[in-house]
Amino acid sequence: MKILIIGKYSFIGVNLLNVLRKSFLTNIVSSRDFFKNYQKYSHYNYIINCALNKKYITNKYNRKHDLDFKIGCIIKKFKSKYILLSSRKVYRPAKNIKEKNKANPISNYGKNKYKTEQAMLNLLGNRLLILRISNIIGIRNFNQKRRLHFTYADFFFENLLKKKIFLINDYKIYKDFISINQFCLIMKKIIKNNLYGLYNLSLGQKVYLNEINNWLASQINFELKYVDFNSIGNYNRMKKDYSFTLNSNKLQKKLNISIKKIDLKKDCIKFSKKINFMLN
Repeated sequence: MKILIIGKYSFIGVNLLNVLRKSFLTNIVSSRDFFKNYQKYSHYNYIINCALNKKYITNKYNRKHDLDFKIGCIIKKFKSKYILLSSRKVYRPAKNIKEKNKANPISNYGKNKYKTEQAMLNLLGNRLLILRISNIIGIRNFNQKRRLHFTYADFFFENLLKKKIFLINDYKIYKDFISINQFCLIMKKIIKNNLYGLYNLSLGQKVYLNEINNWLASQINFELKYVDFNSIGNYNRMKKDYSFTLNSNKLQKKLNISIKKIDLKKDCIKFSKKINFMLN
């Protein structure tokens, strides 16, 4: 089994490489290299794109910014299967969102992802697996220069490094987090089971912001300040997109797995230990 990851500098791509290469012949390339030399990648069984154009995240849909569609136009001539990393943002925030829920995105990013899904289905049919993913949490390499967006843990630790760390004094706001470690291990199972179609990939449970903050702060050796949610300007921009859970029962049943909150907690504590070590 040969796996090609596109996105040599991406947070998800680098972490996927570290897990998948233990079980498969796995290579990672930049999107620029793929488009320049795509003929030499025609023999891969699976292609996973983790690269993004910055304008695709923020602007209205434009096919010239859609790297997945560009890749799809090339590999439709190959025999490769394609895993499209889509987003829970194709749905509106709600409780227990299932795959059968109507796509109704709010942000340009969510709208763009949904348009990409439809375009890729037309190109690849049953060679395509669409994964609508909840909030992945992890910490990037702080020496990594190229990055388009952060995970929640990045946001948390960026503030910590500026001595502006806080815990939100609110147990009403929740998200559906999954750790980068959980995500990568599930991806390995997905490939081994040869899935196609549409699946949500998530913890499938409420994770309150105070919970995640306490786990991330658990190994930090200085006092943390509690503040009111409404006093934090950086959070106000996310209010419209807050509380939600993404139902992943379909995927868990198909793979015969259980995605557990305790594993998310353990990973967050590991992230906290790593950051504390870097600070001392």
